[in-house]
Amino acid sequence: MKIRPGCAQHIGSRSEQQDSFAFSHIEDAALVRRAGILAVVADGMGGLAMGRESGATVVASVLGIHEALPAPNSPSEILLQAVLTANDEVLTLARDAGVEGDAGSTLVAVIVKDDKLYWASVGDSRIYLYRSGELVQLNTEQNYTADLMRQVAAGEITRDEALNNPERAGLTNFIGNPDLKPADANIRPFPIINGDWLVLCSDGLFGTLQDDEIREELSGDPNDACERLIKKVIAVNKTHQDNVTVTILACGDKEPVTVKSRNIVMDEIYRPLPVEKSRKPLLLGFLGVVLVVVSIASIFLILKKSPEPAKNAEGGFKSHTGNRAVQSGTTSVSKKVKKAATEIKGGRSR
Repeated sequence: MKIRPGCAQHIGSRSEQQDSFAFSHIEDAALVRRAGILAVVADGMGGLAMGRESGATVVASVLGIHEALPAPNSPSEILLQAVLTANDEVLTLARDAGVEGDAGSTLVAVIVKDDKLYWASVGDSRIYLYRSGELVQLNTEQNYTADLMRQVAAGEITRDEALNNPERAGLTNFIGNPDLKPADANIRPFPIINGDWLVLCSDGLFGTLQDDEIREELSGDPNDACERLIKKVIAVNKTHQDNVTVTILACGDKEPVTVKSRNIVMDEIYRPLPVEKSRKPLLLGFLGVVLVVVSIASIFLILKKSPEPAKNAEGGFKSHTGNRAVQSGTTSVSKKVKKAATEIKGGRSR
């Protein structure tokens, strides 16, 4: 399956760029056959020391393991080893700088191999799958918010208590942690289909834009989509805007269905219908009046030509010709209305 990469980043309002990202060598056919295609994003922790260096070290470590680890290691094993190696490298970096235990980074990495997806995640950066107009987060963030939400689900605290907890954004796991916990990763390979987009990003993106706002830009060329997302973040003009990084792997050659284009099509279908509906009753009423007048005139002519109308047993006149004509005319108009309504309904469903 063809893979098209896209990427963009912005420093935001920070003094330095502490996010790092990379792709493996997509043009290396032998590497792709052996280890698949890799994308990685790391967000150096600004609250600790050496955020920029930590993020860059993580990306370099993951790329190195992906290229060096020989077959028959599976993508899952490559990612597991990459996480452990990156953690050791950041710990060494901090120890050599005299800040051991005070340097760290998040990590999200994916490998696409043989139309299957594998991922690993440490910290609170995100991996999204965009498929058929829907944007779904694949990984589970390793931060205190996730722990709080589990307490909410268990009935231990309320949702408001969780959302208002001042420590909710704190990480419970990160690269550079002396007590590293297992990474969040998929247990079984995840099938990828033609048209899927994989989106990896730092919290500078999803911390500023809602998922619907991200989804609106996922179309066309992946690089252009990343650029539009960055511009959208900057346009918010958020105070203390964090570094922003977004990377995309567009899988296959099929264009994804976008929410924006779908809305335009639906508007075009539904907008004319109220006008058409308002005209139908007027037309029906006009035809009804004409038919009533014609029927009355017919009855008058019949009566005029018949000097002595036949009487029934009770002495009343028996003349239902006019009523039959009116009923027949009404049935004819109703059939036309039903036919027109069926055609309109068919147009709406298309």
